Amino acid sequence: MIAIMSRQGRQRCNLSLGAGASLGKLAWTLDGKKLLVTCRDKGSPWFVLKEVDVMSGRHRTVASLGGSVETPVPLADGRSCSRPP
Repeated sequence: MIAIMSRQGRQRCNLSLGAGASLGKLAWTLDGKKLLVTCRDKGSPWFVLKEVDVMSGRHRTVASLGGSVETPVPLADGRSCSRPP
């Protein structure tokens, strides 16, 4: 579970990546609308890179390498990538 607070601390948003998911590292996209998250789904041996839409809570896997994804890196063109370990 990822909890996001407003700057004033009045509004809270909870984002879930699924029951039993293990979170790794987080990075905001440059426009502030999405989070890039390294995450390991329950039962999976590897971390993948997911993109989470903060407003809707929807997420999608954007990188699954057959090995762990380590560090999310937002790119200036709005795409994302992961730096190798």
